[in-house]
Amino acid sequence: MSDVSQDPGLAPGLQRSPINSQVLSASPQSRASEFVAVSGTDTESTSATAMLVAAYSLFWLLLLGFVWMTWRRQQNLSSRLQDIESQIKSAPSGGNP
Repeated sequence: MSDVSQDPGLAPGLQRSPINSQVLSASPQSRASEFVAVSGTDTESTSATAMLVAAYSLFWLLLLGFVWMTWRRQQNLSSRLQDIESQIKSAPSGGNP
């Protein structure tokens, strides 16, 4: 392979990105040196406040759902444990004397 852009240290098929000649020819004076706002968009589609409220609401709903499901499982486990304890107490003792 005599491809100049092929790096022998890279795996086969991986190539360096070609260098853009415009990037090399741009002088520091020709580049922008101050902030220029994007034109054409006067309003935001979604406000940051709305996204923050939505994120916190989702977090709290998920947390409360997790706590509720854990509480339900704990109640189910407690009732099953009480049933097993009552069955053990009411079972005849068949131990050796």
